[in-house]
Amino acid sequence: MWLIPWAVALLVTTLVFGTVYSVAQQVGRTAADDAPSRLASQIAADLPMAETASAGVAHIDLSRSLAVFYVVYGSNGRPIFGSGYLHGSLAAPPVGVLEHTRRVGSNRVTWQPADGLRFATVELRAGDSVILAGQSLGLTETSADRLLLITFAGWAGSSILIMLGAATMFISHRRT
Repeated sequence: MWLIPWAVALLVTTLVFGTVYSVAQQVGRTAADDAPSRLASQIAADLPMAETASAGVAHIDLSRSLAVFYVVYGSNGRPIFGSGYLHGSLAAPPVGVLEHTRRVGSNRVTWQPADGLRFATVELRAGDSVILAGQSLGLTETSADRLLLITFAGWAGSSILIMLGAATMFISHRRT
């Protein structure tokens, strides 16, 4: 019977550390949408000007860069112009991403075009076009891995202290 409070303490500790990790990881992941959201809305706000200025836009190789990028797709779903290139061509997400955006007006997707390449993307409908803006999740995922280690260390340390308390209580009860 004396073991129940210790088991509850261990359960509560696990729930608290699990919740802290989950919330912090999700905050980091959703924050990865911020820069693409700003870029997509900026491009959408002045689409004709963006297309005219696209000749001077840097080509960002998505397999190597962490920079924020964008691609504008026409009504046929084909890329028209932008800065995000993959394998030498403007990047193209799965067709369903663009179709969904055309139906509802906006979309947010984690896109993985190849092993080791994951992007936070935001899509906006602008007339007949869809603007996709995104950035690599590399730094976000590195931060999440570090957060997992720190959270696990805190949980493990707390759990050890709880178990030591339970063991001390058990030994003192056996002596009396």
